[in-house]
Amino acid sequence: MKSDDLSPEQAWQEFLAILSTGPDRMRKSQCDPDDALVSFESFKYLMIGLCHGINMTMFADPDFPVWLPGPHYPIGYAGPNPDATYYYTQVNPAGVYRLWGKRNSVRVASTQVSSDWFGVSYLQELPFEVQENRLGNPRPLASYDFDEHIVCDADGAFEIMLSKTRPHGWSGNWWQLAPNACTLLTRFFAYDIEHEVDPEIHIERLDGPARPSRAAGYRYGNAVKSVAHVAVEMLGFFAEQLAKQRREMGINQFKITTFGGVGFSSQAYLQAPFTMADDEVLIVETEVPKTCHYWNFQLSDELFALFDYVNVQNSLNGFTAHIDSDGRFRAVVSSRDPGVHNWLDAGGLLNGVVLGRWTRADSHPVPLIRRVKFEELRAELPASTRYVTPQERRAELKKRRNSYLKRLRM
Repeated sequence: MKSDDLSPEQAWQEFLAILSTGPDRMRKSQCDPDDALVSFESFKYLMIGLCHGINMTMFADPDFPVWLPGPHYPIGYAGPNPDATYYYTQVNPAGVYRLWGKRNSVRVASTQVSSDWFGVSYLQELPFEVQENRLGNPRPLASYDFDEHIVCDADGAFEIMLSKTRPHGWSGNWWQLAPNACTLLTRFFAYDIEHEVDPEIHIERLDGPARPSRAAGYRYGNAVKSVAHVAVEMLGFFAEQLAKQRREMGINQFKITTFGGVGFSSQAYLQAPFTMADDEVLIVETEVPKTCHYWNFQLSDELFALFDYVNVQNSLNGFTAHIDSDGRFRAVVSSRDPGVHNWLDAGGLLNGVVLGRWTRADSHPVPLIRRVKFEELRAELPASTRYVTPQERRAELKKRRNSYLKRLRM
């Protein structure tokens, strides 16, 4: 990208102009456009979008790639999985890249190759105007599961080559880069947050320049526009997807979704916009697949920007959840502690979304949601329901916080 025809003043004014469209776009996706609290919360989400936009446009360099933090705590967006850590980087599809590291013990590890990331692309042969016209959700080109698509040594070490064609003489792991491949996104899902270890993964370009050139700084003029585009397009896309589902599919009903093709290819996403009154709770109930490598359920707000999952139990997975004696999973969505182990804490939300995942499963059951009065909850639950005392809850929350902070190195 070149910025020779764009003055610094013009670049900054265009950045501000694009960003100024964000609040109105988010407000249109609110359940109540006049809800000032949600509107104020959307300001935070737009700032989160700026954080990721800055990473993807200012710091992502396909000649000297590094793994940049994705939408996990504390700057999450788009209903990220609380059990996940995400990292992304940019690549040039004409380049030759080497990935290496160690698989370790995390439950799920994968890398997705996409054509762009909400309009951010470093395809040098495309003028910026063309890239702007490509704004929208990312288009996954390939998805690689570390357990199915790479061969590791006995100690879990691996080495992968990424390129347009297989390097001469290389017989090991190889992933092909399509002509429009620009972005790599890794997902690491843990069941046992306290004990599982994320993969070590590193990346280098083998055929790039030996050192960066300061002249590359000219691209920052257009890059600053991309920062605003990412913030507005990325958060706007997911909020609008959820608002569309509320309109077309109704409330408190699950549907299977692919998020417009953005999601993990070997995973079925379950999504249900919810609403309830102050004196109500929601009971989420489902069968569990007989074979399922990973599953979880979690909450997000009505703009699809996940709130605090480190200090709040708003998610459960196949390791932490209790299964009732009839083999079904039941969880209670409530802002008041219902005293059940499978509590999804709504944190004061009356509108939001319940999100679930079946990963590498032999079936994809669609859960049901029942809306009941808080006082009537226990009568609606089976005798095998697991209850907890306030002291046990406090201990569980402390363990949750410490486990997440250890994993996130905070």
